[in-house]
Amino acid sequence: AEPLNTFIDEEYSAYFHQLFHQGHLYVTVGPMEGRSVKTKGICCFDVKTGAVKWADETIRAGNTSMSPQILADGKIFVFESGDHGPKAVSMIKAGPEKFVKLGSFSPNLCKYSCHAIAGGRLFLRLTDCLACYNLQN
Repeated sequence: AEPLNTFIDEEYSAYFHQLFHQGHLYVTVGPMEGRSVKTKGICCFDVKTGAVKWADETIRAGNTSMSPQILADGKIFVFESGDHGPKAVSMIKAGPEKFVKLGSFSPNLCKYSCHAIAGGRLFLRLTDCLACYNLQN
């Protein structure tokens, strides 16, 4: 089988995590040892054309978080990096039109953990416990 698109571009060469939703690929881009990238943060690509629909550098999604973004109810939850580990959870609108940050908060996230959404709740592994946040309010 032939790939639909390869998304090769020097500017976006240090992808960390990818999320596919309604014909678009949302990827986190960040600094990576031995690589130089112009853009950091999160980007939205059109899967058919490979065109960048938008890119935002205010979301710091580098290699110290290592937690993939997750999607629920048209919202993407991105786990941002700090200097020494995960820093914040940001909620953005899933859509190719433009980048829209809906909110963020800074729990004491655990490194290298996978988070989950179920029943309208966000489950996060923190450094000292498992936390549950109600997303329906």
